[in-house]
Amino acid sequence: IPDTIKDMPVVAIGGVGWDAFSLRVTLKSVTIPDSVREIGWGAFDSCASLERVTLGKGVTVIDAYAFDGCPKLSCNEYEGVYLATEDNPYYALLSMDADVKAPVFHPDTRIICGDALGECEKLGDLVIPEGILSVASYAFPELDTVSFPSTMAYISSSVFYICRCSGYRTCRRNTSEKP
Repeated sequence: IPDTIKDMPVVAIGGVGWDAFSLRVTLKSVTIPDSVREIGWGAFDSCASLERVTLGKGVTVIDAYAFDGCPKLSCNEYEGVYLATEDNPYYALLSMDADVKAPVFHPDTRIICGDALGECEKLGDLVIPEGILSVASYAFPELDTVSFPSTMAYISSSVFYICRCSGYRTCRRNTSEKP
């Protein structure tokens, strides 16, 4: 993917619609340039041969289903599946197993991708640690409370869209102040 097109920086892949590169069955490797900030909804959905993605350092949002249906995609694992930048193997949390009840985020994680925790049930009280910059669409399936860190720069407007909350939901920043 080029970093400019007709002297204009490429800052997003997909986003206006979705499926920017979906169903490209021969696509094997993608390098996202540093100029890209957002990878949109379903951008690489069903790229059955996609094996490797290298994220640029500028990526701050990866929306839901961006890499859904990519069974050959090589990822790093640490209590979940992660996409990497050149120098951070745990940059973006892509998914966690459905049986996770208390997510443990790698300390180097900066992005929680859309639908990353979508299969997890009954997360209860979730504290997103300092260092996380963004949370994309459909991130939380079922929880009671969520606390966001002071480092959070972006929260999708549909972050709770699929959330099945049984009671009162509280959102707050992680601070020393009482809510």
